[in-house]
Amino acid sequence: MKLKQYIFTLSLFLVFTSLTLSACSKKDDDPVDPKVEDPKEDPKDNTDFETLTFTPNESFFSPTGNLLAHLRDKTTGNEYNKNEYYDYITDWKVLTDTIIFGIDIKTEGDLIIKPEMGILASQEGSKLLIYLDNNSKEITLSATGALDTYVIQNEVTFEDVSVGFHTVKLQLKSLEDTSIGVGNLNNLHLTGPAAKNSENVMRRYRAKAVHCKWETESTKPIEISVHELTIISKSQDFYQPITTPFGYTGSTWDKDTQTFGGYNFSLWSYGQNDPVPPFYQESHLIAVGPGLEFGSYGHEGTGVKPRGDHPYVGVDTNVQTIAVRKVPGETYDTYWSYYLDPNDGHWKLYGCGKKYNADGEIEYLTTGAFVEVPGGAHKVRNGNVISETQYRGWQMDTSGNWHPINTMVGGTAQNNLSFRDWNIVNNKFSMQMGGWGEPGIEKKTLTLSNPDATPDYLKGAYIDELYKMPATFTDNAPVEVLNRSAKLSFNVLDMGTGASAEIFWDTEEGLTKEDKWTNKMPIAVNNGVNEFILDNLERNTDYYYRIKIKNDQGITWSYDTQKFKTTNVDGPAVIPVANFSASSTNITANQSVTFSDTSSNYPDSRLWTFEGGTPGTSTDENPVITYSTAGNYAVTLEVTNSAGSDTKTEMGYITVSEGGTGTLQAHYNFAGNLTDETSYHRDLSEEGGYTASYTADKDSNANNAYEAPGEGTKYLTNNNYKGIGTNEARTVTAWFKTTTAGSRKTIVSWGQNSEGKMFNVMIHEGRVRIEAGSCSLRSTTTGLDDDAWHHVAVTYNSADGDKLKDVKVYIDGALDTNTPDGTGNSYRSEIVVINTDISTNNIRIGSAEYNDSYFWQGAIDDVRIYSETLTESQILDIKNN
Repeated sequence: MKLKQYIFTLSLFLVFTSLTLSACSKKDDDPVDPKVEDPKEDPKDNTDFETLTFTPNESFFSPTGNLLAHLRDKTTGNEYNKNEYYDYITDWKVLTDTIIFGIDIKTEGDLIIKPEMGILASQEGSKLLIYLDNNSKEITLSATGALDTYVIQNEVTFEDVSVGFHTVKLQLKSLEDTSIGVGNLNNLHLTGPAAKNSENVMRRYRAKAVHCKWETESTKPIEISVHELTIISKSQDFYQPITTPFGYTGSTWDKDTQTFGGYNFSLWSYGQNDPVPPFYQESHLIAVGPGLEFGSYGHEGTGVKPRGDHPYVGVDTNVQTIAVRKVPGETYDTYWSYYLDPNDGHWKLYGCGKKYNADGEIEYLTTGAFVEVPGGAHKVRNGNVISETQYRGWQMDTSGNWHPINTMVGGTAQNNLSFRDWNIVNNKFSMQMGGWGEPGIEKKTLTLSNPDATPDYLKGAYIDELYKMPATFTDNAPVEVLNRSAKLSFNVLDMGTGASAEIFWDTEEGLTKEDKWTNKMPIAVNNGVNEFILDNLERNTDYYYRIKIKNDQGITWSYDTQKFKTTNVDGPAVIPVANFSASSTNITANQSVTFSDTSSNYPDSRLWTFEGGTPGTSTDENPVITYSTAGNYAVTLEVTNSAGSDTKTEMGYITVSEGGTGTLQAHYNFAGNLTDETSYHRDLSEEGGYTASYTADKDSNANNAYEAPGEGTKYLTNNNYKGIGTNEARTVTAWFKTTTAGSRKTIVSWGQNSEGKMFNVMIHEGRVRIEAGSCSLRSTTTGLDDDAWHHVAVTYNSADGDKLKDVKVYIDGALDTNTPDGTGNSYRSEIVVINTDISTNNIRIGSAEYNDSYFWQGAIDDVRIYSETLTESQILDIKNN
């Protein structure tokens, strides 16, 4: 019976009873008092309804405000909350802060809602609004004595609730004590007929990000990529940057101010779990726009970014237009980020910086985008809200032609935790994430049939603005270098307004990071040629220097660090005499040679030319050059200082022969040396400044096995050999002896740390572990870290299957069993395809290519690498001989 029907029936009953008693009264002095039921004792309270209980783990905060979910532990929750479990909601003191739950009603009927809370005495009488969709009812809260004393508060009933999806919202109407929170929400109980078979509707605490990349119909490389972003979901805080090879650039959206938040131009140097690279490999800014300073960041790694007020402070617009430019280089790739000023409609520089080009390949610009709401599960619980950004854009190729971005390629894998989608809306691309939409939508590739024409802001003089720096200048060659001083020069083409300049110098590279330079001083700056003198220098010493100009338009540094060397003689510099030497002049194909500049009279710079070598030219003092083809090759060195230049050429200086033969690609017996026993002569060398040590082998022969130093930065390598690539057949065999010390201990490693592109043979927790990048294979046999000698052989043949699980492991001559994918066993071995990348890194013995922490501890002997798959009998033969 519905509540209003019950009250009406009860009223009729009372009237009828009163009339009946009056008619049947014995005497006026002996009245009969009618026994009326307390209306609060609703017969439905005693009905055994189903109860659906919502916890903070199913909640959303919208708006987020000050609300916090309290973390109980990080293991017993579900994947919607990163496996974290939250046991109550606190810091509820702002009237607009709202707690939301989703419910799928399966049975039509009344729905009774009861919040279970801990309320302080001072908040007795505070009012709470409980909404079902847009209809609200009010309850008065009762104190429970303590925040952790949870009592079910008054209930509300929503009648005739229809089948389907609904939201339940809790919002404060008033607080008795406005200085503190109302209390803690522990659970929300839903009962009544409508709760029968109903279900909570879950979505991830915040939606998983949605990604894409952009494409045009251009057949030439891209130099500039321009993107116009329109914020559609203006009531939600989120982030929607343009992604690039250096990182990302763009702004957050601030729902409170209805403006764009801080502008980002972040160049990564290395991740927080990566080894620190040499200093010259760090990213560094070259220039920033007006009012900005050079800065850095450490979130999830290390990098550089401009700091200061962003260009959208207080600007009333939800449209942002960003331009990214890239000039690739063998050592550094250079990037520029410009924005279309929302006030005057012209392009302005935000930042320019350089990122180290690790592989030395010349690769031009690619861009993408993502939409994301950052924040932890305890605070940013807004996965119920849609975040949408719309895009259009254009890209300029290296010939100066503009092409509209006409294709969006979805870049995120399918997931069942939150809604996200890719669409075309009003001739623009759209990406959405969050909300109550159905999760699990597959990524899409969408194409505009009629993209918008190139806008006016990419025509005429606007193009020049996409190449403008705050100041324009070049460093000239040193005018004169003496034993204790140097006269230097730079040429300014445009110094801007309000310009000042400084020179920074040191005996080591400092890039554009002022704290890395020991010396600096102000210098005069004018348009045209500028000269200045550095005094009190050390004799016969290499010096690095860089110039910075600061003006009203921003800050600009020298494009590159310059270098000179003071002389060791009194008086002016003398013309250098070119000369050089080589580590070897007779090599086999694919070997490398280290050249040394032995010129006299202190050259400041040099230019090498290597016929048949890679690279073909170099300005390094001691370059390393690889020769891949047999023949006789010339070497030329030109050296220069302030007094003049000299050149030396040696015809046929390097002789390259064909090299070794056979499938045994490398064999290291460690008989007191690092010699390769094969005809390929791929001898090892020590990396990390140490001398290799040797110990007794499995047969107790002294100095016949390599004893690792037990440090991650000290290992063996070969500068000419990079291992077996792609999905080619291979076998690795070795003897090893180790203890339980350490973690993953690497025997042999090569390739790149990317899915399927690596090949590592390791011992981990007493078992053989094979890694191929974002996956691992573990053997079944344990206890291999017992401080005794064991033999391992690892084979792979794509004919057996192309995945890591198809690798075979032999332990002490017998085929072992691979563990399946799962906790404590193999990881993704059943899905990752072997495609080893040997384009960059050389083989290592005793250390993992991707992480110096995974170094060998113990002894290694008789390491062999074959370019074929050995049989079990062949492996047993090796083990027994």
